[in-house]
Amino acid sequence: MAKENKLQKVLENLNAEDLASFRTHLVQGVVDNFPAVPECQLQDADVQATASQMVQVYGVKDAVKICETALRVMNHSYLAETLAGIKGSLRPGFPYEQVLYDGLRNQTVITIQGQVKPNADRFHINLHKDNDIAFHFNPRFNENGNQVIVRNSKRRYFWEAEERELCFFPFTPGKPFQLKILCTDSEYRVEVDKEHLLNFTHRIKEIHQIRKLTVKGDVFVQHVTIDPIPLWMTAPSAYILNDVISENMTINIPLHVKPNAEK
Repeated sequence: MAKENKLQKVLENLNAEDLASFRTHLVQGVVDNFPAVPECQLQDADVQATASQMVQVYGVKDAVKICETALRVMNHSYLAETLAGIKGSLRPGFPYEQVLYDGLRNQTVITIQGQVKPNADRFHINLHKDNDIAFHFNPRFNENGNQVIVRNSKRRYFWEAEERELCFFPFTPGKPFQLKILCTDSEYRVEVDKEHLLNFTHRIKEIHQIRKLTVKGDVFVQHVTIDPIPLWMTAPSAYILNDVISENMTINIPLHVKPNAEK
């Protein structure tokens, strides 16, 4: 019952339109070898009824799996990641993917807390603009006996000039790390464990169109944050939370009252 309640809690973050889309995915069947939920059982179902029907049809464990898959299909990766805890894992799904709905802008900071796998060969972090890769960060632990970090970009399916110069190699197999990418108007600045590592000048300059972050390879991703939340949003506005609302969570909303405000 506890897991069913958590499943319901995740679905409560969907608006009415998204919940209807979610039910459609269940009716159509979103995972091979699993039966679809009969449409008559989901028509106009609220969150509680939807979660209950999923558990009744699939059982709790498979209901969580199918819910996660459907949310990823709907590009709600941020909600899919929260189901990792329900499955008994402390780590987000991997490979890791995060949709950046507002894109990047000057002073956006991406923080990745992870752990290198014990026998790591390489991993990479990519920032995507549609089919292009604006920033490719690729630590390699044994390239012809050397430890290198390749930085690059990819446009129109072609890789561009690599950058390899490096003062130090900050990653150790089996060890945790905290990596920060600061996006400025001119470049990305990368810091690992609070030490500046490198800069990468923008080749794809439309940073507001960079809308996806991916992490793949020999690394566990434990937590990802993206700051800041936009300080200026036109009301009414909506913002995607990085986590499910829970007891004792604090949400801070900076506001500025309009000069000729009525209400």
